[in-house]
Amino acid sequence: MAVNRATMIFTRGIGDQAVVSIQNAAHIDRYNEPQPDVVLIRPREGFYGTRHPRPEDVVLLIEVSDTTLRFDRSVKLPIYARSGICEVWIVDLINNAIHVHREPTGRSYAVIGTKGRGESISVQAFPKFEIKVDDLLG
Repeated sequence: MAVNRATMIFTRGIGDQAVVSIQNAAHIDRYNEPQPDVVLIRPREGFYGTRHPRPEDVVLLIEVSDTTLRFDRSVKLPIYARSGICEVWIVDLINNAIHVHREPTGRSYAVIGTKGRGESISVQAFPKFEIKVDDLLG
């Protein structure tokens, strides 16, 4: 359900500024092509019909985690950082929080924070578009 909520929130709030891609492959490198839950990608003519989005196309990548939290943090997050994806959110359904990772540096991120219930969050690329954490967590 969290993916459906995120889809609706971002589709309504971002409009034509980004393409909301749901559980589609993201080409990281020749060995990694994960399928994140939600990705906001830069608009492109043809809607990426001839190739998968690449890290430089990604505005925000979201993983929704319940049983996959450890894997998302220890395996996927370093891959995303190494590839240069500028912003990653991990929606932690177990702990009712959103873990925000920005500014990739090697295998990690320079800016890391957590937002909880009762707080709001914005995508770095769209700072005026504020989302209530409660709306994403449900």
